[in-house]
Amino acid sequence: VTGLPAPAGEINAPLLKDPSSNTVRVDPGGKEALTRYRLIAGEKDISLVEIELITGRSHQARVHMASAGHPVLGDVRYGAGEVNARWRKSGVCRPLLHSWKLAFGSLAGRLEALAGKTLAAPPAEDMASIIAARGWPLPRE
Repeated sequence: VTGLPAPAGEINAPLLKDPSSNTVRVDPGGKEALTRYRLIAGEKDISLVEIELITGRSHQARVHMASAGHPVLGDVRYGAGEVNARWRKSGVCRPLLHSWKLAFGSLAGRLEALAGKTLAAPPAEDMASIIAARGWPLPRE
């Protein structure tokens, strides 16, 4: 994300989707949405955070972090234009958002085989190279 957020936080703000523009915004008329985050490593310009989506709304992580003043780096829809333009020169051409771990609780029916399982994947090379260049730890289970 851009900037240096607090070491940990919770963003509890309803989200309203505008289907015509495929955008989402924080709005009292929206659906309940809760996001928790934890700073893994950071500097004044950018930080690596772990984001836990308690609810699962469209664009939730991107909108909540932007509403907290720390948009996802490379996010042209909800991000910081000037910061993104600087990083685009370094090859950042997408939102640097990665779902590194997905854990399933109890499930029934067709998805029952996934119950209790956790899937993990390393970040893509563009994101991993920025993390490595800063000397930050990669997320792990």
